[in-house]
Amino acid sequence: MGKQSSDNLVACFGEVLLRLSTPDAERFSQTKKLDINIGGAECNVAINLSALECSTLLITTLSDNVLGDYALQQLRKNNVSTAYITRSENRMGTYYLESGAPKLQSKVTYDRKDSCFSLKKASDFIWDETLIDCSALHFSGINLALSDEIAKSTINAAKYAKSKRKLVCFDSNFRPSLWKDDLTKAKELIRSCLKYVTIAFLTERDIELIFDLPSNTDQHEDSRLAAYATLFEEYPNIKWLASTYRQYDKFGRLSYKGLLAKKEEHWFSHTYNIPYVIDRIGTGDAFAAGIIFGLINKHEEQYCVDFATALATAKHSIKGDYAALNTKTVIGVMNDNNHDVER
Repeated sequence: MGKQSSDNLVACFGEVLLRLSTPDAERFSQTKKLDINIGGAECNVAINLSALECSTLLITTLSDNVLGDYALQQLRKNNVSTAYITRSENRMGTYYLESGAPKLQSKVTYDRKDSCFSLKKASDFIWDETLIDCSALHFSGINLALSDEIAKSTINAAKYAKSKRKLVCFDSNFRPSLWKDDLTKAKELIRSCLKYVTIAFLTERDIELIFDLPSNTDQHEDSRLAAYATLFEEYPNIKWLASTYRQYDKFGRLSYKGLLAKKEEHWFSHTYNIPYVIDRIGTGDAFAAGIIFGLINKHEEQYCVDFATALATAKHSIKGDYAALNTKTVIGVMNDNNHDVER
């Protein structure tokens, strides 16, 4: 890897998954083929940021076979630095997606036990070398659930990044199936990470888990802002909190908007009405990438949440785990200029 500028170099630490999905909203009982792609929360953020002309670095492990070769090729194709990707004889994690359709939910089935990334040791990562030129570190709560060693590695990375005053970005991405109902462990590890975080992507449901609060699923603006106030009070190191709201009407049409908050003020995006969702997977990662893009480029908070929500809105219409849209296209969504054919 050539020397990259630390001004906007974002390091993403997490597992790359192979995604095998049914085509054209077919069910597994119908289809005779599966589409292959790569995905994973941190991978998606890295590719989305790269498309926005940010320098990105993915820290992960891929299998030393043709599947790992394919993943490496896709990352390089999307201009993500692979300088700190190692290879292993063990398998890559996989997930299977039964694509959704109106009135039918998409369904994800993970197959990632003993994957090459999850089997890495904390001692395999030397963060003062890997992160030295980065301005930001991004990771998700999925890491915390994969193995004790990966959880330890993640906390070590966040601790180092905070000590060097880098932007530390954490997306909870809470997946109950990965924790096997061990909510006590989930809560403890998330709290350990939050001590080092600059910006966190969480909803009120995540915060209820962390603080053992009564469940509140109404997604009302006041409920989320009250939950955010609790988190800001507990973790003064957190500068921003962000999340999205999604609500479907009886016809399956989606209303979608974003929120970015600081301790004393907050900003909502425009609400987008999405009549048909082609692929919801990765929309949260697109939103996270948009917020990170805005913050590292020192945009005002209102612009950050508007940009991030526009990027995530566009991702709903793109198959695959990531959007990979350039800045001009996202601004076109923000300005509602993407109806006609561009000639």
